Amino acid sequence: MMRMAKWCYAFACCLFIVPDGQAQQTTKMISEDQIDIIVSGSLSPIGSDQLSRRVTARTEEEIIDFSPQDILELSHGIPGVQATRNGGPGSRGSLRIRGAEGYYMKATLDGIDLSDVTAPQTEPLLNFLPVMGMSRVEVLRGSSGPLYGANAVSGVVNAKIFDAGQQAKSSQVGLLRVRQNGDLDGYTKFQTSDENIDFGLYISGYEIQNRSSIAQDQEKDSSSQKFIATSLQHEFSPGATLEFVAQYGETETEYDSKFELNVPEADIIGQHVESKAYRLSADMPLLETDAWLLSGVFSFQQRLSDRVEQYSSGSYVFDGTRFFYDARDDYLGDRRHGDARFILDYDLGVVSFGGAYTDERLKLQTSEGYLSEGIDSWGLYAESILKPFDKVSTHTGLRWETHAYEDNFLTFAFGSRLELTDWLSVQGNVETGYRAPSLYELYRPSLNSPENAVVGASGLLAEKSRSFDMGFEVMLDDVTMGLQLFKRDIKNKIFFDDDLYVASGYQDTRYVQSQGTSTAYGLEWFTTWALDPLHIHADYTYTLSRNNDVNGKQKISNGVPRHAGQLGFYFKEGSWNAGLRSRFHMSTRFDTSSEIYGLFDPHPMLDDFFVVDIHARYQVSKNITIHADINNLFDDRYTLSDDFVGNQTLHYLQPGLGVFTGVSFAF
Repeated sequence: MMRMAKWCYAFACCLFIVPDGQAQQTTKMISEDQIDIIVSGSLSPIGSDQLSRRVTARTEEEIIDFSPQDILELSHGIPGVQATRNGGPGSRGSLRIRGAEGYYMKATLDGIDLSDVTAPQTEPLLNFLPVMGMSRVEVLRGSSGPLYGANAVSGVVNAKIFDAGQQAKSSQVGLLRVRQNGDLDGYTKFQTSDENIDFGLYISGYEIQNRSSIAQDQEKDSSSQKFIATSLQHEFSPGATLEFVAQYGETETEYDSKFELNVPEADIIGQHVESKAYRLSADMPLLETDAWLLSGVFSFQQRLSDRVEQYSSGSYVFDGTRFFYDARDDYLGDRRHGDARFILDYDLGVVSFGGAYTDERLKLQTSEGYLSEGIDSWGLYAESILKPFDKVSTHTGLRWETHAYEDNFLTFAFGSRLELTDWLSVQGNVETGYRAPSLYELYRPSLNSPENAVVGASGLLAEKSRSFDMGFEVMLDDVTMGLQLFKRDIKNKIFFDDDLYVASGYQDTRYVQSQGTSTAYGLEWFTTWALDPLHIHADYTYTLSRNNDVNGKQKISNGVPRHAGQLGFYFKEGSWNAGLRSRFHMSTRFDTSSEIYGLFDPHPMLDDFFVVDIHARYQVSKNITIHADINNLFDDRYTLSDDFVGNQTLHYLQPGLGVFTGVSFAF
C-alpha cells in the first residue's frame, strides 16, 4: 500500500511534458472524431465519428516528430494497449491489446499479414519493423473477425508504408544524439520536391550497450540497428502517379553472458535479422466520363530476410473493387492469401462485401514421409458502416468461413454509436472471433532432427471468442474525455509448453499442452485538455486476465500489467516547445525469454515501474532547430535487476537513463 500511495502521489504531482510528437497526438485526440481511418472493409477513409469501435491513428507527422524506434514505442499512450520488451533496441517485444496474448492480434503491413506461418503461437515481431517511412499506423481495439478472419481476436494493427507525395514539401538533414554512456544514436533524413517529383531518403543507425543481462553476472549486452529507406514519386500527368519505394533494415543483438539452457552444450549467441523491401505502384485514371471515374492502383512488394525467403503482394484497386494477393515463404512453412472485395457507397454510408482464400503448408517430414498436405480456408464476408439517422451510426459485419481442419465458422460484429447531445455520445459493440489450429500446432519438429515432424497434438478444437465493450465520450470546446468497459471470453484456449530446438541457429517453439478457457475484462479511460499554450493528456487502463485449463487449474497470463497509464503536459510558446511524459506499470506478469528458454521461473512478477521522459525543442531560426531529450528518469528498477527466484535474477534490459542532444536543419 505504501508503494501504491507513493506512486499515486508521484503520478498526480509530477510536472510532465510530452515529446513534441506526443503533443501533436494530444491535439489530434481532442478532435479524434475528425480522424479518417481505413481499418474497415471499405478501404476508404471513414471518420471515427461513424465508428462505434475505438481506433487510434498515428499520423506521418507524429511519426517523424516523435521518431520512435518501432511500433512498440509508438504505441505508448494508447489506452488498452500494453507494449513490453525483454531487452533494449533489437530485442524481442510484445504488443498486447486488452489483456490478450500477442498472437490474438492481427498485424498487417499494407494489408499483408505479418504473422509467422511457422510459429502461429507467437506474436508478430513488430520490434523488427521500423516505423520511420510509414504514412500512418492504426490500432483498433476489439475483435475484427468478420473482416480479417482468424486471429483478429483482440484487435488489429494496420501499418501503411509512406507515400512520398504525402510528406512535407521541405528538406531537412542532420540529427546527432549522444546517450549518457557514450553510445551514439543518429539519423539523417532528406526530403525534396518540385512541381511533380518527390524524393525522400532516410538513414538511421544506433548502437546500445545495455547495463545488465539476463544472467547472474553483470556482463553487458549490445544491440545495434541500421535502417535506410528511399522513395521516388513522379506525377507524369494530372492524377497519374508512379512511385518506387525501397528500404533495408538490419538488427543485431549480442549476448556476452552465458545462458544455462535445457539443451546440452547450447549457449545463446545472439540474434540477427535482416530485411529488404521493394514496392512499385502506379495510380492512374483509366477511364473518365461526366458520370463516373474508373481508376486503379497496381503495386508489387517483396520483403527478404534471413528467415523469410519471400514476402510479396500485389494489389489492384478500382473504384468500388479491390483484388489483393500476398505470399510468404519461411524456413519451415509458407502461406498464400488472396481476397476480393466490392464497395458500394450510398448516402447513408458504405457497404462492402467479398471473399478470401488462404492456404498454409509446412516444409516438414513425418515418419510417413514429406508433409505435403496443408490447411486451406475460404470464406465470404460483408460489412456495413451506416448512418441511418442523424444521431445514430451503426457498424455490422458477418463472415462465413470453411476450414480444412474444422468445418465451418460464423463470426459477426454489431456496434452502434448514439450522439445523445452535441457533446455526449455513447457506443457499444458485441463481436465474435476464432483462431483455428494450424499445422504447426498439430505437428512439431523433432529436437533431434528439426526438419522432421512428429505429431504434437491431435483433436484440437478451434479457439472461439466472444467480446463486448461499451462506453461514452464527452467532447467540449477544450476538453475531451472517454471511458470504455470491455470483456472477452475465449473457450478452447490452447496452452503451450516451451522448448528449444536448433535449426539454422537457435529458434524457439512451444508445444501444445492442453486447452481451457480465458477471460479478460477491464476499462480504458483517457482525457485531453487544450488550454493553449498548454495541452494535457492522461490515460489509464485496468486489465484483469484469468486462464484455466481443462482441469480447472489456473494459468498465469503473462505480459499484461494490471494497471498502466500515462500523464503528459505539452507547452508551446513562440520558438519554444517542451514536454514531459510519464509511464507506469503495476502488478505486471511479464513473458520473458526466461520462459521461452526454460531458464528460470516461467512466470516472474516484475517490480512496478514509473518512468519519465522529458523533451525540449527550440527553433533558433527558420532553418535551424535544437533538440534535447532525457529518457527513463526516476526509477532505477527500470534498468536494474530484481531477485525473484533463488539466486536467479531478471532484468528489464532497457537502455536505461538516456540523454539526447541534436540539431536539425531545414531548407
